Order: sequence, then C-alpha cells, then structure tokens
Amino acid sequence: MGMFDYIKIDSSIKIPLNKELRSLKVNPHEFDFQTKDLDNLLISYEIKKNKRLYKDKKPTRYHGEIIFGTFYDTETTDYFIDYKAKFTEGVLQSIKLISCNSSCNKKRKENSIKIQEKLEKRQKTFRYKICSFFRKKIGISINFHHPKISFYKKDYFFTKYGISLSELNTELIFGKNKSNWEISFKVLGFGFSVRNKINFNLCCFQKN
Repeated sequence: MGMFDYIKIDSSIKIPLNKELRSLKVNPHEFDFQTKDLDNLLISYEIKKNKRLYKDKKPTRYHGEIIFGTFYDTETTDYFIDYKAKFTEGVLQSIKLISCNSSCNKKRKENSIKIQEKLEKRQKTFRYKICSFFRKKIGISINFHHPKISFYKKDYFFTKYGISLSELNTELIFGKNKSNWEISFKVLGFGFSVRNKINFNLCCFQKN
C-alpha cells in the first residue's frame, strides 16, 4: 500500500453521499480520509471553514485535483468510498463522490478472527516473551524467521549545535554467503542510511 497523507474536512463543508450511505445515516465528517496525491509522508491536511487547504496548519496554494478515500463498515458490509476535490490556488471549488464499492465482510471478519487467534497464541510462547523483553527493555529486536537483529532507539534531544535526532536504527541481516548491516537515522526531519560502509543514501523523510 505504501505511504499516504491524511485529510480532515471541516463540518461546515458538505461531503456528498449516495442513497445507500444516506440510508445508513453516516456522518462523513467522522471518516478518516487518506490520499496518495500529495506528499505521501503521513502529513495531516485540513480543509477548513474558509475552504482553504492547510498543510500542518499552514495555508497552501495547491492547484489541481486530489482523490481521497476512506473505509466504512457495518455488521455485514464493507464500503470503499472515494472522492475527488478540486482546488484553485489552495481554495476548494468542489467535492464529488466518484465511487462507493461495497462487499460482504463475512470472510474478512473470519480471517481477522483467525489472525487474532494466531497472534494471541504466538504471544503466549516463550520465544515471543523473550523477544518482547529485549525489544522493550534494551531496544533489540530479533527475527528468527528472517534472520535479522535490529537495534533501535527513538528519542528527541538537542546538541549544542541545535541538531535533533529523532530515530536511530541499526540492522544486522544474516544471509547464506555474507552478512549485511544498515544504520538509518533522522536529523532535522531528513532521513539518512548507511549500508555496509559503501552506500550513503538520502531517504524520503523530508522535513516540511
């Protein structure tokens, strides 16, 4: 699925529904909308009462169309709903319902129950308890199925140079012929990774 962004719409702005959704008496302003037409960095956008699109509480001048959607379910049915919003220099011009597909959710719910049962069974095993202890207490994650050890630390602090380190992750991956390691970290909103002392990559965690 990949990354996406969130969109929240002020309650004063009308969000169209089809006949079926109206019969369910849903409130579309309570939906959690997601879009892949913007930054795809889990950024929060909002269409406010003045119909302007805001990015992290700052007004934008976005010009064009944005397709965003949500998921809604009842006891028997899943609904996949998509909208299209048109903007001119950051100001909303229209919102249209472009699709609303529904399907029986019996099988999905059965699969969810099976997955939950497997997870609960796994959490009771001695191996899981040991791995959970190391992960929570000292920041080491061990994966037995895909041989890998991860060391991670999430913290926020400032040096005398004003640099903020938000995440630090180290992975040791064991293969048949050789082992690889990778260190990734975020500084001032930018992500970096170093692999096997050879490659130095700038990741896509760009600060906004």
